[in-house]
Amino acid sequence: MTLKDIAVAAAVILQADDIEYALTEENGEYEKDGDVKCMLTSASLAVKEACADGFPVLREVEAVAENKRIPLSAVEGADSIKSVVRNNRRCSFYVDNRGITVPRDGRYTVVYSVAPRDLEPDDEVTIGVFGDKSMLAYLTARDYCLMTGRTDEAAIWDQRYVAESEKRRLKVRAYLPAREWR
Repeated sequence: MTLKDIAVAAAVILQADDIEYALTEENGEYEKDGDVKCMLTSASLAVKEACADGFPVLREVEAVAENKRIPLSAVEGADSIKSVVRNNRRCSFYVDNRGITVPRDGRYTVVYSVAPRDLEPDDEVTIGVFGDKSMLAYLTARDYCLMTGRTDEAAIWDQRYVAESEKRRLKVRAYLPAREWR
């Protein structure tokens, strides 16, 4: 899905036929329309907010620690470090401007979230595993309504987004790992 696809989905649920038509036209003159620009900006904000709100894009990288420190250059573009694993076991770690401090030297697997970047209309949107176009469309509709001064309608789309995201979070929490006997 592209940023434009999310904006079109939001235009459909807001019944903004002029914005939907401008975004689906092939001539590419949608960039001149202020409402279309506002919808695309809202879609970009929605992607960033969804990533920050619990649907992050996670990456994994192998890194080597020297002097009990993994350099930050090993996790380029990281927004936050989620875990550090060595020999299939999580390790304690500490992050500061010098790097990721770990208990000992060696090879580690670092799992981190990527900060969302500014997107162009035809860029592919990457969001965490439980995020989808309908959820992002609700969030885009909310942001668009807030930007255009329709606060009552924005509250409705915010409720739809919160309900949808909570339903997805419950799916994540519903899993219980098998018991380990030691």
